[in-house]
This record gives sequence, structure tokens and C-alpha cells, in this order.
Amino acid sequence: MTATASINNGQEWPCDVTIEQDVEYVRSELAMKPDPGWEFIDDAGHFHAFAEDGELPTLNSERVDVPCDGSCGGVCQGEGYTELRWTCRICEQEVKPGYVPDYKARTLGEPIALPLQAWLTITSTEPVTNSRGEVSVRVRYGDQELFGTGFVVNRGGSGGPDGMRLQTTISARSLNRRLKNS
Repeated sequence: MTATASINNGQEWPCDVTIEQDVEYVRSELAMKPDPGWEFIDDAGHFHAFAEDGELPTLNSERVDVPCDGSCGGVCQGEGYTELRWTCRICEQEVKPGYVPDYKARTLGEPIALPLQAWLTITSTEPVTNSRGEVSVRVRYGDQELFGTGFVVNRGGSGGPDGMRLQTTISARSLNRRLKNS
């Protein structure tokens, strides 16, 4: 995208922005997912099921430490384990949500987004920063504004009939959208 950038709150210069995000596929032989057909009515008549996003909006969850009962064959070395227990938000009856094997996660894997990486190439007629360390970055395009921090990774320049042109490349760990007034 073409935009303008300011480094350390200096002058704004035209820049090209490239944003990349790698994805890693994580497989799990034990992966489970919510059973879309599971529903439960507790003893008090309260209805429970999974919401579209996989959440359980009518249940509370609690992590409970369970002492070692020897069933692990000594793997936990007597420390026990943690179990997730679900209870109705209203009557506190324990509920066991239904899950089914997630075959996609067990074979292909589930995509996990890795951190964003952004590169800015700023074109200017003077140095945009003298800093060799971390710098503050602001990028504007249209009515959007991104901000974050980054490092100068490359500086170069050339001269011609239109004068001196400098190019500065910044590697930004991430650029975040600025919260707007509504």
C-alpha cells in the first residue's frame, strides 16, 4: 500500500508498506472440537449448548487440581493434574460439554497466525532519522492510521536532475490500528 510515514514524530514522507503474516499449521493427535449436536438440559431445566463461536455462554469453567491417583503410570511424578470443570451459571450443576474428534487438526493441522511483520520503504530528500536503535513509527493512508515501533535496516540514496533521493527501510515488529474517536 502507498502511504505516508513519520519516524520519531518527524516530517511525514511518502512510503510503501508491506505487511506479512506467516501461518504455522499445528497438528494434535488428541485434538477435539465442540460437538454441534450436543445439548443438555440440567435438573433445573436450564438449556446448554455451544454457541456458533464454540463458546459455552451458559456455563462457568473452573480449573481444578486433582491429586495423583496413579492412573498416569507415574508420568506426573505424584503432582497430579488439572481438570477443567463446567457448571451452570445459574444453578451450579456440573455439566460435561460434548466434544468430538477434530480430524482436520489431527491430520492437516490448524492454522495458527504468527506475529505480523511490516516493512516500510520511505522515500525522502533528507534523512528521516539518525537513530540506529528502535524508532517510533506512524503510518497514514486514507483515513487510517497505524503505529508501532521498528528498526532501520537499510539506508541508501541517489542523486539526479530532481535532486537527492534517499530511501530508508524500516522493519516494524507490528503496526497497530489506532483507536478512533467515534
